[in-house]
Amino acid sequence: MPVDQNTMPHHFCQWLAYAFAVTVGVLISVGVQWLVMQVWMEPIKIIHNARRRMKDLQEKLTGTTIEEESGPHSILGGTLNARVGAIEIVLYASSVVFGHPEFIPVWFATKYVAAFKHWTEEPVGRAFYNRSLFGSGLNILLGFFTGVFAQWVIGRLAPALH
Repeated sequence: MPVDQNTMPHHFCQWLAYAFAVTVGVLISVGVQWLVMQVWMEPIKIIHNARRRMKDLQEKLTGTTIEEESGPHSILGGTLNARVGAIEIVLYASSVVFGHPEFIPVWFATKYVAAFKHWTEEPVGRAFYNRSLFGSGLNILLGFFTGVFAQWVIGRLAPALH
């Protein structure tokens, strides 16, 4: 895919503009991810609902009362997810700016093909797999538009630097 050389950073001011645009994109992403993934799709609520659905299904199938499963879930929805999301924004935006958007599906596929078997082993896993896919899709959109924004900012500086 040919890249317009005016939308890639070459001068110090363009590199600063690129860093600014990506930083803005990461900050917006962190805020959006927190709102969507921690508030709207709260991890503990997802666990509880998935386990309740599994319990109800088991009771319906067996005709016996089953105690709802519980377990550790303190690591779910932790800060590592937000950090990975921030890094993904930088990677996705950079792949757009530097003319290699094909990196996005390669990263996505590598990330999920390797994790798919693990996510399907536990009853709650499918709910979190879907939650994770949603978060990654959101990151792809935010990263792509951050890259487009960075290209626009860099392009606006190009005439002034020539």
